Amino acid sequence: MTRAFRGEALIPLSLQVKVPEGQDGYYRIQRIPRIPSIPPHTALFRGPVYECIASDSPGDLAAYIEATDRMRQPEVGSVLILGLGLGIVVQAALMNPDVREVVAVEQAPEVVRLVGPVYSSDPRFRAIVADALLWEPPTGGCFDAIWADIWCQVSPQMLREARALKARYEAHLHQHWFGFWNEGPAELIFGREA
Repeated sequence: MTRAFRGEALIPLSLQVKVPEGQDGYYRIQRIPRIPSIPPHTALFRGPVYECIASDSPGDLAAYIEATDRMRQPEVGSVLILGLGLGIVVQAALMNPDVREVVAVEQAPEVVRLVGPVYSSDPRFRAIVADALLWEPPTGGCFDAIWADIWCQVSPQMLREARALKARYEAHLHQHWFGFWNEGPAELIFGREA
């Protein structure tokens, strides 16, 4: 397995996704060729100015290490992912033969149409088009792990929303692990403000 060095962490490049290039409305997936010190990677852009909102570059993959490690644990059977993006955490969960179910809630139907087909061949995967901040899990629904990645920037607002999601979904956690994108930096930078 090829690894890339970034700071103290070794990032497994096997986490890179196999999502094909395409466009749907204001969303575009593009393969980025090698640029100095960054290997080829895939990026998800949102328009009309095409802001990069997700990528599987080594720098971005660093934010997913804890989530992808958690998805590989044998006690993880049911996973809820809030924000599909490129499906990096979905892919990690589906690599675990002990995972029975992966539910991804994504607000943008365009993202589901672009990314969902890559994972929908696995019967354990299901995508739901809904706002993760408003979606209600089915009564009695319980997950072993929940991952939230619905933000593009680390900010006090992002941290407040993440904490509210954690509190809201606590009753739906079996193993009691809820992680979110850039949790460590967000808590470190904005923990007192949020």
